Amino acid sequence: MFSRGLFTESLSILPFLAPLSESMTMQAFLTQEGKRSNTQLHIKRQEVLAPWARLYQRFRPIREEAYSLTKDALERGDYSTRWIIAELSKRYPKRSKPLSHETISRWRETGLLPYQKEDFPDPDRAIAMLILRSLTTDKIHAWTPKAPQSGDFRDEALCPSC
Repeated sequence: MFSRGLFTESLSILPFLAPLSESMTMQAFLTQEGKRSNTQLHIKRQEVLAPWARLYQRFRPIREEAYSLTKDALERGDYSTRWIIAELSKRYPKRSKPLSHETISRWRETGLLPYQKEDFPDPDRAIAMLILRSLTTDKIHAWTPKAPQSGDFRDEALCPSC
């Protein structure tokens, strides 16, 4: 996704945005810039770092909170599908309907939110979903990346250059 044109030079930021995958990072970046797709994004090459710096500044405290929340839930034994639904729902705009089990099932099928076992979403990907939802709080719909045209999200590493 990033390998086209302008974003080839920006790949070096991906390790700093872990555990977001490439597609999650691009979704957060486009949302921040008020764009729907990377074809709408026109940034002069010399100005490319400023938007990434803004995203990273927003990202850092959100990542710390997501890690802390997930770690605490794991230690208390509260970590489950119900927990991730509750935490993600807190980050939805007030006017939206709650996150459903059907949505979670769809994410599980496409690999966006894989499970390690029944009722136990992969914690790293759950953290990534919490971060992405927090970075895209103004969007009710389409806040997750589009499914890959071939394969699924399981084919995409959380941090491809790590």
